[in-house]
Amino acid sequence: MWSLKDTGTILELSSSKLTPRRVFRGHDATVVDIKFRPSSTQEFCSVSDDSCLILWDARSGNAPVVKVEKAHDGYLKCVDWNAQNEDLILTGSADQTVRLFDRRNLTAGGVASPIRKFEGHVAPVTTVQA
Repeated sequence: MWSLKDTGTILELSSSKLTPRRVFRGHDATVVDIKFRPSSTQEFCSVSDDSCLILWDARSGNAPVVKVEKAHDGYLKCVDWNAQNEDLILTGSADQTVRLFDRRNLTAGGVASPIRKFEGHVAPVTTVQA
């Protein structure tokens, strides 16, 4: 998480003035997308090339709250949190599927089956909107 002060200046990525407030570790590959829970500035989910979906809560520390080890059969490319029903999380993957997860069914052990699996794409799914 970043804390950027409103100083009216643009910082270069190499600037020493840009420092993370917190670092969250849990993925074993590149994180490709994150989304905050619509009603929270503390809860978010992330997806990665390690095929994992992770739910985080900044109030609980830096460790994952829930880590779904194999959310898809390929690299995850995108995630979105449903604004009307915040229990629903949608993911897209290089396995050419979209999967819908209910966060109430996710367990700390990472065991989760999607409540829906959408097939039919002929290329990786790189964007979803819940």
